[in-house]
Amino acid sequence: MEFQEKRSMVNLITTPLLFIIYYLYVYAQYQSLAVASGTDISFWAKYILILMPVMIIPKIIIYIIFAIINKIMTGDKITDMEDEMDKLIDLKASRNGSIVFMIGFMLAMVALVSGWSAHSMFIIILGSFLVSGIFGEASMFYYYRKGV
Repeated sequence: MEFQEKRSMVNLITTPLLFIIYYLYVYAQYQSLAVASGTDISFWAKYILILMPVMIIPKIIIYIIFAIINKIMTGDKITDMEDEMDKLIDLKASRNGSIVFMIGFMLAMVALVSGWSAHSMFIIILGSFLVSGIFGEASMFYYYRKGV
């Protein structure tokens, strides 16, 4: 298995794990604070903004640990050079993840227009973040495995 495939597998495992831990924390905060419906939007907006560094910082740390472990176990040289195939795979995987997120975003807007609460809209948006990340990484793994 190539380094890129291994990295995609690590991301496929860590993305849902980090997201679920964070979501359980946020939902516990939501339940304990008994957020009023008027402040619902600001509560969820705050936690979506916090989601970005909460996902990025641990992923950087996990990636560094993964690279060290991979180097120790395989002895392979880790190169950051990307050729045209790597760039094409990254673009296609990003496209796939973006499409999935846009579908989730549109579903969130439809839910809001249909009279669902802001709470439901933000849950759908958070879910679409998760699903798009998983789909993008799965696409990357697939393209590395099967070719472009």
